[in-house]
Amino acid sequence: MQRPSTVVGMGDSVCYGIGDFGADWIGPSWVGRFAHAVRADRLVNLATPGQRAADVARHQLPAALLLQPTFALISVGGNDLLRADFDPVSMWQHTQTVVRELTRSGTVVLVLGLPQVQAHEFLPRAVRAALNERADLVNTALRAGVAVTNTSPGSRGIGKSYFVDLWDDPNAADPRHWHIDRMHPSANGHDYLARTACALVRTGSLDAGLPVSAIAEQPPRVRWLIRNGVPWLLRRSVDLIPQALMTLAFHQSNYRRMQQRLLTAITSDQVDDYGIAERPPSTINSWPVMNDDASLAKNTAA
Repeated sequence: MQRPSTVVGMGDSVCYGIGDFGADWIGPSWVGRFAHAVRADRLVNLATPGQRAADVARHQLPAALLLQPTFALISVGGNDLLRADFDPVSMWQHTQTVVRELTRSGTVVLVLGLPQVQAHEFLPRAVRAALNERADLVNTALRAGVAVTNTSPGSRGIGKSYFVDLWDDPNAADPRHWHIDRMHPSANGHDYLARTACALVRTGSLDAGLPVSAIAEQPPRVRWLIRNGVPWLLRRSVDLIPQALMTLAFHQSNYRRMQQRLLTAITSDQVDDYGIAERPPSTINSWPVMNDDASLAKNTAA
Protein backbone atom coordinates (compact mmCIF):
# COMPACT_ATOMS: atom_id res chain seq x y z
CA MET A 1 0.00 0.00 0.00
CA GLN A 2 1.34 3.42 -0.93
CA ARG A 3 1.93 5.67 2.06
CA PRO A 4 -0.21 8.84 2.30
CA SER A 5 1.39 11.89 0.71
CA THR A 6 2.52 14.60 3.14
CA VAL A 7 3.53 18.20 2.48
CA VAL A 8 5.61 19.96 5.14
CA GLY A 9 6.32 23.69 5.31
CA MET A 10 9.54 24.87 6.95
CA GLY A 11 11.22 28.20 7.53
CA ASP A 12 9.98 31.71 8.22
CA SER A 13 6.92 33.93 7.81
CA VAL A 14 6.66 33.40 4.03
CA CYS A 15 5.91 29.70 4.52
CA TYR A 16 3.90 30.50 7.64
CA GLY A 17 1.43 32.42 5.49
CA ILE A 18 1.70 36.10 6.37
CA GLY A 19 0.17 38.20 3.59
CA ASP A 20 -2.10 35.44 2.32
CA PHE A 21 -5.90 35.55 2.33
CA GLY A 22 -7.14 34.66 5.79
CA ALA A 23 -7.94 36.00 9.24
CA ASP A 24 -5.67 38.99 9.97
CA TRP A 25 -3.94 38.30 6.64
CA ILE A 26 -2.45 35.00 7.72
CA GLY A 27 -3.49 32.20 5.37
CA PRO A 28 -2.43 28.81 4.03
CA SER A 29 0.60 30.30 2.23
CA TRP A 30 2.16 28.86 -0.91
CA VAL A 31 2.73 25.67 1.11
CA GLY A 32 -0.99 25.11 1.67
CA ARG A 33 -1.82 26.00 -1.91
CA PHE A 34 0.82 23.59 -3.18
CA ALA A 35 -0.56 20.83 -0.93
CA HIS A 36 -4.03 21.44 -2.37
CA ALA A 37 -2.68 21.37 -5.92
CA VAL A 38 -0.92 18.02 -5.51
CA ARG A 39 -3.88 16.59 -3.57
CA ALA A 40 -1.79 15.78 -0.54
CA ASP A 41 -3.31 13.68 2.22
CA ARG A 42 -1.69 15.70 4.98
CA LEU A 43 -0.25 19.19 5.44
CA VAL A 44 1.90 20.17 8.42
CA ASN A 45 3.39 23.66 8.57
CA LEU A 46 6.40 23.91 10.88
CA ALA A 47 7.31 27.42 9.72
CA THR A 48 7.41 30.23 12.28
CA PRO A 49 7.89 33.98 11.68
CA GLY A 50 11.40 35.22 12.42
CA GLN A 51 13.18 31.93 11.87
CA ARG A 52 16.67 31.80 10.40
CA ALA A 53 18.60 29.05 8.60
CA ALA A 54 20.09 27.78 11.86
CA ASP A 55 16.62 27.54 13.45
CA VAL A 56 15.34 25.46 10.54
CA ALA A 57 18.25 23.02 10.79
CA ARG A 58 18.28 22.72 14.56
CA HIS A 59 14.60 22.84 15.49
CA GLN A 60 12.33 22.25 12.49
CA LEU A 61 14.30 19.53 10.73
CA PRO A 62 13.90 16.86 13.47
CA ALA A 63 10.11 17.21 13.39
CA ALA A 64 10.08 17.17 9.58
CA LEU A 65 12.08 13.94 9.47
CA LEU A 66 9.63 12.27 11.84
CA LEU A 67 6.81 13.12 9.44
CA GLN A 68 8.58 11.48 6.46
CA PRO A 69 7.16 14.06 4.03
CA THR A 70 6.66 13.57 0.34
CA PHE A 71 7.41 17.27 -0.24
CA ALA A 72 9.16 19.85 1.94
CA LEU A 73 8.80 23.53 1.01
CA ILE A 74 11.27 25.90 2.66
CA SER A 75 11.56 29.69 2.83
CA VAL A 76 14.51 31.13 4.71
CA GLY A 77 17.12 33.88 4.40
CA GLY A 78 15.17 37.10 4.80
CA ASN A 79 15.72 37.21 8.55
CA ASP A 80 19.37 36.20 8.21
CA LEU A 81 20.39 39.06 5.95
CA LEU A 82 18.89 41.69 8.27
CA ARG A 83 21.04 40.69 11.23
CA ALA A 84 24.41 42.01 12.37
CA ASP A 85 25.82 38.47 12.54
CA PHE A 86 24.76 37.61 8.97
CA ASP A 87 26.98 34.76 7.78
CA PRO A 88 26.27 33.28 4.32
CA VAL A 89 28.73 30.42 4.91
CA SER A 90 26.75 29.34 7.98
CA MET A 91 23.54 29.64 5.94
CA TRP A 92 24.99 27.40 3.25
CA GLN A 93 26.08 24.79 5.81
CA HIS A 94 22.71 24.70 7.54
CA THR A 95 20.90 24.51 4.20
CA GLN A 96 23.07 21.59 3.16
CA THR A 97 22.21 19.80 6.40
CA VAL A 98 18.48 20.28 5.90
CA VAL A 99 18.44 19.33 2.21
CA ARG A 100 20.78 16.37 2.69
CA GLU A 101 18.80 14.83 5.55
CA LEU A 102 15.42 15.33 3.90
CA THR A 103 16.44 14.00 0.51
CA ARG A 104 18.09 10.98 2.12
CA SER A 105 14.67 10.09 3.49
CA GLY A 106 13.17 10.32 0.00
CA THR A 107 11.63 13.79 0.30
CA VAL A 108 11.36 16.19 -2.63
CA VAL A 109 12.66 19.53 -1.31
CA LEU A 110 11.92 23.00 -2.72
CA VAL A 111 13.91 25.93 -1.34
CA LEU A 112 12.58 29.40 -2.11
CA GLY A 113 15.11 32.00 -3.22
CA LEU A 114 14.89 35.71 -2.44
CA PRO A 115 13.70 38.22 -5.04
CA GLN A 116 15.57 41.42 -5.72
CA VAL A 117 15.22 43.79 -2.78
CA GLN A 118 15.37 46.77 -5.13
CA ALA A 119 11.79 45.99 -6.12
CA HIS A 120 10.66 47.51 -2.79
CA GLU A 121 10.10 51.22 -2.61
CA PHE A 122 9.93 51.85 1.14
CA LEU A 123 13.71 51.84 1.76
CA PRO A 124 16.25 54.46 0.66
CA ARG A 125 17.99 53.54 -2.57
CA ALA A 126 21.42 53.11 -0.95
CA VAL A 127 20.05 50.72 1.67
CA ARG A 128 18.13 48.78 -0.99
CA ALA A 129 21.30 48.37 -3.04
CA ALA A 130 23.25 47.10 -0.03
CA LEU A 131 20.52 44.66 1.00
CA ASN A 132 20.20 43.56 -2.60
CA GLU A 133 23.82 42.40 -2.59
CA ARG A 134 23.24 40.58 0.67
CA ALA A 135 20.19 38.92 -0.85
CA ASP A 136 22.39 37.77 -3.72
CA LEU A 137 24.73 36.14 -1.17
CA VAL A 138 21.74 34.45 0.45
CA ASN A 139 20.67 33.02 -2.90
CA THR A 140 24.20 31.80 -3.63
CA ALA A 141 24.24 30.03 -0.26
CA LEU A 142 20.77 28.51 -0.73
CA ARG A 143 21.46 27.41 -4.31
CA ALA A 144 24.71 25.72 -3.29
CA GLY A 145 22.94 24.06 -0.37
CA VAL A 146 20.25 22.69 -2.67
CA ALA A 147 22.94 21.32 -5.00
CA VAL A 148 24.07 18.89 -2.28
CA THR A 149 21.80 16.18 -3.69
CA ASN A 150 23.57 16.44 -7.03
CA THR A 151 27.10 16.36 -5.66
CA SER A 152 27.12 14.24 -2.50
CA PRO A 153 28.53 10.69 -2.76
CA GLY A 154 25.81 8.08 -2.92
CA SER A 155 23.12 10.65 -3.55
CA ARG A 156 21.52 8.88 -6.50
CA GLY A 157 18.14 7.32 -6.01
CA ILE A 158 17.11 9.62 -3.16
CA GLY A 159 14.74 12.56 -3.04
CA LYS A 160 15.28 15.49 -5.37
CA SER A 161 15.87 19.12 -4.47
CA TYR A 162 14.93 22.31 -6.32
CA PHE A 163 15.90 25.96 -5.96
CA VAL A 164 12.98 28.27 -6.72
CA ASP A 165 14.80 31.15 -8.41
CA LEU A 166 12.93 34.47 -8.28
CA TRP A 167 15.87 36.80 -8.95
CA ASP A 168 15.20 37.57 -12.60
CA ASP A 169 11.51 36.66 -12.52
CA PRO A 170 9.50 39.74 -13.61
CA ASN A 171 6.50 38.46 -11.65
CA ALA A 172 8.47 38.92 -8.43
CA ALA A 173 8.37 42.69 -8.99
CA ASP A 174 4.64 42.80 -9.74
CA PRO A 175 2.97 44.96 -7.04
CA ARG A 176 -0.06 42.67 -7.09
CA HIS A 177 2.13 39.85 -5.77
CA TRP A 178 3.10 41.76 -2.63
CA HIS A 179 1.29 42.33 0.64
CA ILE A 180 0.78 45.84 2.01
CA ASP A 181 4.01 45.63 4.02
CA ARG A 182 5.98 44.95 0.81
CA MET A 183 7.90 42.25 2.70
CA HIS A 184 5.58 39.26 2.28
CA PRO A 185 3.71 37.85 -0.71
CA SER A 186 0.08 38.80 -1.16
CA ALA A 187 -2.60 36.19 -1.78
CA ASN A 188 -1.73 36.47 -5.46
CA GLY A 189 1.96 36.15 -4.62
CA HIS A 190 1.47 32.99 -2.57
CA ASP A 191 -0.66 31.59 -5.38
CA TYR A 192 2.09 32.39 -7.90
CA LEU A 193 4.74 30.71 -5.74
CA ALA A 194 2.59 27.59 -5.48
CA ARG A 195 2.16 27.49 -9.25
CA THR A 196 5.89 27.92 -9.73
CA ALA A 197 6.57 25.05 -7.33
CA CYS A 198 4.09 22.83 -9.18
CA ALA A 199 5.78 23.64 -12.47
CA LEU A 200 9.20 22.70 -11.07
CA VAL A 201 8.10 19.28 -9.83
CA ARG A 202 5.77 18.84 -12.83
CA THR A 203 2.74 17.86 -10.82
CA GLY A 204 -0.42 19.39 -9.37
CA SER A 205 -2.95 21.88 -10.68
CA LEU A 206 -4.28 25.16 -9.28
CA ASP A 207 -6.51 25.89 -12.23
CA ALA A 208 -9.82 25.11 -10.50
CA GLY A 209 -11.44 24.53 -7.15
CA LEU A 210 -9.11 26.58 -4.95
CA PRO A 211 -11.24 29.16 -3.15
CA VAL A 212 -8.38 31.03 -1.50
CA SER A 213 -6.85 31.78 -4.89
CA ALA A 214 -9.38 34.58 -5.39
CA ILE A 215 -8.05 38.13 -5.11
CA ALA A 216 -9.01 39.51 -1.72
CA GLU A 217 -9.63 43.19 -1.09
CA GLN A 218 -6.88 44.51 1.15
CA PRO A 219 -7.53 47.07 3.90
CA PRO A 220 -6.34 50.64 3.34
CA ARG A 221 -2.56 50.69 3.50
CA VAL A 222 -2.27 53.49 6.07
CA ARG A 223 -4.70 51.80 8.46
CA TRP A 224 -2.94 48.47 8.11
CA LEU A 225 0.51 49.98 8.63
CA ILE A 226 -0.64 51.79 11.79
CA ARG A 227 -2.18 48.64 13.20
CA ASN A 228 0.50 46.14 12.22
CA GLY A 229 3.56 47.86 10.78
CA VAL A 230 4.23 50.43 13.51
CA PRO A 231 4.21 47.90 16.41
CA TRP A 232 6.53 45.62 14.42
CA LEU A 233 8.88 48.52 13.65
CA LEU A 234 9.00 49.56 17.32
CA ARG A 235 9.86 46.00 18.37
CA ARG A 236 12.55 45.69 15.74
CA SER A 237 13.93 49.23 15.83
CA VAL A 238 16.36 48.33 18.62
CA ASP A 239 18.41 46.20 16.22
CA LEU A 240 16.95 46.84 12.76
CA ILE A 241 17.67 50.56 12.40
CA PRO A 242 21.25 50.41 13.77
CA GLN A 243 21.87 47.35 11.64
CA ALA A 244 20.61 49.09 8.52
CA LEU A 245 22.95 52.00 9.18
CA MET A 246 25.88 49.68 9.88
CA THR A 247 25.10 47.68 6.75
CA LEU A 248 25.23 50.84 4.70
CA ALA A 249 28.38 52.24 6.34
CA PHE A 250 30.51 49.11 6.15
CA HIS A 251 28.75 47.33 3.33
CA GLN A 252 31.37 47.26 0.61
CA SER A 253 34.23 45.89 2.71
CA ASN A 254 32.00 43.37 4.50
CA TYR A 255 30.26 42.32 1.31
CA ARG A 256 33.51 41.54 -0.54
CA ARG A 257 34.84 39.64 2.46
CA MET A 258 31.64 37.59 2.89
CA GLN A 259 31.44 36.90 -0.83
CA GLN A 260 35.01 35.60 -0.92
CA ARG A 261 34.50 33.42 2.16
CA LEU A 262 31.34 31.91 0.72
CA LEU A 263 32.80 31.17 -2.70
CA THR A 264 35.94 29.67 -1.12
CA ALA A 265 33.85 27.47 1.17
CA ILE A 266 31.60 26.26 -1.65
CA THR A 267 34.56 25.55 -3.90
CA SER A 268 36.45 23.62 -1.23
CA ASP A 269 33.22 22.00 -0.01
CA GLN A 270 34.46 21.81 3.55
CA VAL A 271 31.19 21.42 5.42
CA ASP A 272 31.08 21.12 9.18
CA ASP A 273 28.60 18.61 10.57
CA TYR A 274 26.13 20.81 12.38
CA GLY A 275 24.12 17.82 13.50
CA ILE A 276 20.41 17.67 14.22
CA ALA A 277 18.72 18.80 17.40
CA GLU A 278 16.75 16.23 19.36
CA ARG A 279 14.01 18.65 20.37
CA PRO A 280 11.26 19.47 17.85
CA PRO A 281 9.78 22.98 17.76
CA SER A 282 7.38 23.85 20.57
CA THR A 283 4.63 24.90 18.15
CA ILE A 284 3.45 23.15 15.01
CA ASN A 285 0.94 24.87 12.75
CA SER A 286 -1.13 22.20 11.07
CA TRP A 287 -3.76 22.67 8.36
CA PRO A 288 -5.91 19.91 6.90
CA VAL A 289 -5.82 20.01 3.12
CA MET A 290 -8.62 22.15 1.70
CA ASN A 291 -11.54 20.23 0.28
CA ASP A 292 -14.21 21.07 -2.24
CA ASP A 293 -16.49 22.85 0.25
CA ALA A 294 -13.76 25.43 0.87
CA SER A 295 -13.39 24.57 4.55
CA LEU A 296 -10.10 25.57 6.09
CA ALA A 297 -9.14 25.17 9.73
CA LYS A 298 -5.95 26.15 11.48
CA ASN A 299 -5.00 24.33 14.65
CA THR A 300 -2.09 24.90 16.97
CA ALA A 301 -0.65 21.95 18.85
CA ALA A 302 2.03 22.06 21.51
